[in-house]
Amino acid sequence: MLLEKVNLKDTGFYTVRTYNIHGNAISTTYAYLNVYASLWKCGLLDTPSQPTIEFVPPSVAEGGSVLLLVRNIPENSVGFAWFKRMAAFKNLLGIQRLSSRTPIVFGPAYSGRETLNSDGSLQLHSVSQKDHGLYILRILKSYGTSEDIQVQLHVDSSLSVFCNVFTSSRLMIQPVLLYFAEGEDLFLQVHNLP
Repeated sequence: MLLEKVNLKDTGFYTVRTYNIHGNAISTTYAYLNVYASLWKCGLLDTPSQPTIEFVPPSVAEGGSVLLLVRNIPENSVGFAWFKRMAAFKNLLGIQRLSSRTPIVFGPAYSGRETLNSDGSLQLHSVSQKDHGLYILRILKSYGTSEDIQVQLHVDSSLSVFCNVFTSSRLMIQPVLLYFAEGEDLFLQVHNLP
């Protein structure tokens, strides 16, 4: 798939689904595309100013673990709150304040399989299909303001936890270039079609 003159609105999840001759879906894969406003500043690689969340590893199987890694945290951040499905108290996983003396406060949605890290990242252990869905990170800033970031977690039931997603023949989507800026063309390449 070729995306011409990408812009910040192109940031998000892209899905490839393959079908057999009977019209039944036989495989589905997802890729998250993050478009940067600019890449080079004074001859150096410039990082985006807006916070982002990256899945490590990019694909997770049932029974595995995944880190929702937060990047580009604003300097005026004072804490983080993670929610599952929607930003409401009943869906609160936990709150982490950046002051070292304040403990993590767990919410009603906390199951004991989540770890909140001091950098705002969320680790999910023993992932199941129940973990599939929307996660919201609320970055708490000074002066009572906040910023929300949403990501969609997909749990792959067809992967083994022992499967290496980079060496297996699993359907994958990858951008041809690792870094690209707004206004550039981007080519998304599909690997291992069934």
